Amino acid sequence: MAADPKPLTHSRKKGLLALMIGFFILQAGFDLAHSVTAFPFVHYGMFSERFPNPESLPAFEILADDRPLRAAGFGIYRWDMIQQPLEAFDRWERTGDYAGDKARMKTIFPGLYALVSSHLDNPPGLATTFPGWYRKYLGRLLGRPVHRLRVEKLSYGYEPFGIVVLAKSPWINCD
Repeated sequence: MAADPKPLTHSRKKGLLALMIGFFILQAGFDLAHSVTAFPFVHYGMFSERFPNPESLPAFEILADDRPLRAAGFGIYRWDMIQQPLEAFDRWERTGDYAGDKARMKTIFPGLYALVSSHLDNPPGLATTFPGWYRKYLGRLLGRPVHRLRVEKLSYGYEPFGIVVLAKSPWINCD
């Protein structure tokens, strides 16, 4: 004996339609804001245009006890663990401890900023303590102590015949 399926009532149809319309309005808002992807949809703009070549690509050359570290000697995740602290410290230096991000958060979310502002600042003296911390961190990653650490900032650029070094400058020197 087959069960008789209940047809959707008029109010249930209206609720379902309102839910669908609300979802599409929300998705359109996210898409126009270019910030959040609402699963299962992605932004049209993510794949709609070619990404322009940057004028330069930053990189770091690391010498641990006068021996250069190369990406080929590490797995991708371990190499990221070596590179990411340097990239974060470089960004911290360039942005003045993320001052622009904090100012924007204070403007957009003043209540939230008031709650978390004391936790957004890095400790004073980070510029002087980071090199020593990074040398010890690198030693733990390498499984041996690092006595001498040198890091140089490199800037690579695109040329018609390939990628070339545009600039190279000493950055961290820790004995």
